[in-house]
Amino acid sequence: MNRTAGPPMPESGNGVAEIARRTAARRQQLGMSQEQLAERASISARTVRNVERAAGRPRWHTVRLLAGALGLDEHDWIRLLAGDDDPVAAGSRLGMPQALDCFAGRQDQLAWLAADDPDPVWVFGTAGVGKTALAVQSAWHLADRFPDGQLYVNMHGYDQTCRLPSSAEALSSLLVQLGSPPGGQQVPTAPVERQYRHALADRRVLVVIDNVRDMEPARPLVTNRPGCLTIITSRKPAAKGSRYRQLRLGLPSHGEARAMLASRIGEHRVLAEPAAVDEIIRRSRGLPLALAIVAARAVTRPQFRLAEIVDEMRSHQRPLEAFAGGEPRSDVRTVVSWSYQALTHDAAWAFRRLGAYTAADVSVDEMASVLGVGPARARRLLDELADAQLIQPTGNGRYAFDGLNQAYAAEIASASCTRS
Repeated sequence: MNRTAGPPMPESGNGVAEIARRTAARRQQLGMSQEQLAERASISARTVRNVERAAGRPRWHTVRLLAGALGLDEHDWIRLLAGDDDPVAAGSRLGMPQALDCFAGRQDQLAWLAADDPDPVWVFGTAGVGKTALAVQSAWHLADRFPDGQLYVNMHGYDQTCRLPSSAEALSSLLVQLGSPPGGQQVPTAPVERQYRHALADRRVLVVIDNVRDMEPARPLVTNRPGCLTIITSRKPAAKGSRYRQLRLGLPSHGEARAMLASRIGEHRVLAEPAAVDEIIRRSRGLPLALAIVAARAVTRPQFRLAEIVDEMRSHQRPLEAFAGGEPRSDVRTVVSWSYQALTHDAAWAFRRLGAYTAADVSVDEMASVLGVGPARARRLLDELADAQLIQPTGNGRYAFDGLNQAYAAEIASASCTRS
């Protein structure tokens, strides 16, 4: 996130009113209407109007989205809200994004996360599969077990629209949520980490470290203190030999995907058009992000039958065009591209070649033939793509694409052929 300094912090006053003032002033400075800001922040125009009128205390998740859309420092906004009442209580309430009202399915995974085990948890899976939603839902589900706070920090590991926070910045964010702001803006990591460990003493806290790509900056944030739990989300599995309990979040079952749609658009619409629902799930491969994009389209066009939305999906020449969102984080092609761009040069080349291979799955020997390399190198490249959660082992030495990754691979393979 580009951190453009906002107006000076008030020495005193109501935090909600100050956020209202900053939002309106910065929006006007950028020449945006309330509707344009709402679209950029992925919230409703009514929410923007309520924030600017200081009509009640906004949710932390809303404030965080607004800060990002306006290019302001979200940490200052946490401090503003926390200053309105007891900082520890505010920190525990404001740190975690709001759980989704439309969350559905994943009951087995929630039960697994609820196991009484102090070891940190590592949740991984392909782009758009719902790792963040599961972690946040679990945090709210377990709130009674961690009465001293449910803390959240986004490491933006694959989000190329944001600057990656340093360890010290991430620790500072957690300290603010704990009601113990660090002493200065440019504090080295070690003193802030000591302050963080001290702030956790005798507290029962759950920490979600979201969207981790490189574990090193996140390592100081992980705690396994008695009574605390850390949940980490990433697109790739934890390093071999690590102490984390690992949970690979796969694609939902057809029933879960149907429940996800029903929770967003209403059970009555799902029951009314079962064939259209089945095709939406098939075309989206059940990927939760893709389902959410289609559901948002259905919600904003209640006069449309689901069959009309399916017809629109069929009309696109490229499958991923049906899952374009209003901003990068809600666009399937973009979020998958971030995984691709994180690959090594050789693995990216293998992914493109695999995109031109039309079989449902591939063996090591077949991949070696496609690439024109030996079996040992083909296996290494397939394993790297599997670690990136772009493909998955299916047993018997074969690998298949996960989610909508094959559609993206086919697109870039075609583009590569066109350029050459």
